[in-house]
Amino acid sequence: MLTARGWWLIIASVLLAVVGTTLALAIVVAILGLSLLTWIIVEWTLFAFSVRYALPSLTAERSVTQNQRAVSTGWAGLPLIIRTTVTNRSRFSLPLVTISECGSQTSSMTATAPLAPGESLVIESTLQPVEPGVLFLAGVQVRLQDLNGFFHAESFVPARRSVSILPSLTDEEGRQRSDKRFNSLLPPGTHRFRMPGSGSELLDLRDYRPGDPPKMIA
Repeated sequence: MLTARGWWLIIASVLLAVVGTTLALAIVVAILGLSLLTWIIVEWTLFAFSVRYALPSLTAERSVTQNQRAVSTGWAGLPLIIRTTVTNRSRFSLPLVTISECGSQTSSMTATAPLAPGESLVIESTLQPVEPGVLFLAGVQVRLQDLNGFFHAESFVPARRSVSILPSLTDEEGRQRSDKRFNSLLPPGTHRFRMPGSGSELLDLRDYRPGDPPKMIA
């Protein structure tokens, strides 16, 4: 697709060619206009070749870290660092590639560089999950353009990744462990009181309910 700069250059080239061919004494202007048009056609051919054969060969890999550790399950309230690597697997070079994360939840971070065969481009995004659930990462947005800024094309590179987000441990139930009454279970056959009739071993215990913090499971 042509950019605004490309359209203006084509219009100027056509005007120069028309004026040069209309005026007999302006043969130099006509040659200049035709030369610019030829150059634009060659640049467009090379760019279309890159879009057709090199752009579909891009691959993306993801890694998710929290507290400086690679995780597949995260905690709500703690930032997730999403590192995405886009690699050119084709045998052709890409003139100028810009990659960015898809989705409004991640911070808007981009990286731009030419990609030779086998080279990679890396971006890191930060995500702050606030609620428990499943975080789904679809892929990255790729924008390809030539070095002169005349043409551009956009594509999507899938990099699917699912991360389970557990409830935060900073709510009232998460703090209960530090100030609750002492009711930890003793080994089997051992009782806290010698006299029968006391049932304090089961004080404040109940069945597990979805959403309970895993550290509260006895």
